[in-house]
Amino acid sequence: MKKYLIPLCLMSLTLPLEANITRPEIPKVYSENKNMMRTTWVATVDNLHFPKVVDGKIRNSVDELKADWLEILKLHEEMNFNTVIFQVSPTLDALYKSEHRPWSHVLTGTQGLAPQWAEEFDLISWMIDETHKRGMEFHAWFNPYRVSHKYIPDTTFEREVNKLASNNFGKKNLDLVYMFDQKLYLDPGSPKTIEHIKDTISEFIAKYDVDAVHFDDYFYPYKVTRNGVTMFFGDNFEDEKTFAENSRGIKDIKEWRRSNNDLMIAEVKKVIDTHNTKTNRAVQWGVSPFGIWEHIDENKDGMNTPIASTASNRDIYADTRKWVLEETIDYIIPQVYWSFTQPAAPYGEITPWWDKVAEKSRTHLYIGHANYKHMNAAWSKPWANPEEIGDQLKFNTKYKNIKGSAFFGYSSLLKVENPENKPGITAQNAHIDILKSEYFSKKVLVPAKPWLDKVKTIPLKDIKLNYSNGNAIIKFKDAFSNDSRFYVIYSGEEILNVVGRDNSYENIEIKIDSTVLKNKKITGISIKDRAGVETKITKIK
Repeated sequence: MKKYLIPLCLMSLTLPLEANITRPEIPKVYSENKNMMRTTWVATVDNLHFPKVVDGKIRNSVDELKADWLEILKLHEEMNFNTVIFQVSPTLDALYKSEHRPWSHVLTGTQGLAPQWAEEFDLISWMIDETHKRGMEFHAWFNPYRVSHKYIPDTTFEREVNKLASNNFGKKNLDLVYMFDQKLYLDPGSPKTIEHIKDTISEFIAKYDVDAVHFDDYFYPYKVTRNGVTMFFGDNFEDEKTFAENSRGIKDIKEWRRSNNDLMIAEVKKVIDTHNTKTNRAVQWGVSPFGIWEHIDENKDGMNTPIASTASNRDIYADTRKWVLEETIDYIIPQVYWSFTQPAAPYGEITPWWDKVAEKSRTHLYIGHANYKHMNAAWSKPWANPEEIGDQLKFNTKYKNIKGSAFFGYSSLLKVENPENKPGITAQNAHIDILKSEYFSKKVLVPAKPWLDKVKTIPLKDIKLNYSNGNAIIKFKDAFSNDSRFYVIYSGEEILNVVGRDNSYENIEIKIDSTVLKNKKITGISIKDRAGVETKITKIK
């Protein structure tokens, strides 16, 4: 497990890792709604999941990239996932040709250096098409403020800046960049920073047929402890100058920082809403924040968690609860990366709190799970139990506003050889088998977001079905006016398959092979449109 991932899940959880905390009641049977988000994060930062690095060399030819992406999609299909969250911009750079961000070093090893195929092949467009073909949404994951991410003890501001490409927004605007914990960040307090983020998102959604824009939990930096010394953002007056120049009438610098993030989130929403209105699309806007918002001992609306634990609203100035209640975002995936008996952040306390928040909003709630912790049971004893994630999924069924799950990350859903019978690897491999057989054995559909629906979708008509050699062939026409994204194939109430729509509306032909049919009869087909709204199922005789 990469060390840089630790702040995503254990930052400032300073209480003992084990305590006498009673596990809540877990339902004995798992049952879920037909419409549930299922996804995992596929990270590119540090080449964590993609592009692969083998023997010190980045697999970056077109053939290698295609092969590795199809391998990723294959796992998603095996797990019956319906969404991929892919990191298209890890550190103020891009895995696509952009006017606003340089080519990412994860592709070539050098930021700003275009891959050999840059003028002939659009990697992201191809990836999106292949994802849609398999009946899955593609969510584009950006990091808004992060300029560099590696902690290098003896580095300097100048050294880190010199690593940036000449057209990097941070390098071109050094007055907007600060260093904290030896890493570079954009200053959220500057209007220029927000304009850059808006330009980046606007360009991307105009260029690509993406289903969502996604940000994670990196807002203002988390506090860190180095050599026994705890450092907080602001200790070195990183943004005092910006505050003085652009306070917007806010007197308290901490409230101003929260306001900066609120403003950024709202401005991105405007960009996406404007695009959707102009194009009749339904691009979603989602955020995956740190799991704890606030503590009840410090805020009456907070969670029953100890104040020694990190809280996003207090510590990184991200008022994620507000974004849900004000419906500034379409979905939220709080990273509830802890076990039921983790005293600093008990899963059984945090998850129901988010359910209550979501009850007052149309914003969809999905839960982020730390399946990577199974790999190393040293996180705490519960992760040696391969049923931990499964129990969390069963627990979630008690709460009607939880509409799905996301897993960090992709590589921790891959089984690995374990000749030495290491307990962490044993737990990881077992939990994958359990998820596949007991929880994700059937397909489910992405939840509908009707407030994004711009087009009335007409159900399919005049469908022809033929069987041949155990396979099925479905032929039909779709209405030109429809904004169809996927076609859903049914056998009774069971979803047999979900297939992406290509650019055609006439003479559409879908083949369902025998391995999918398994001697079942096709009884109906529906459309899932861009907003995830499903039409009436058209029966097939």
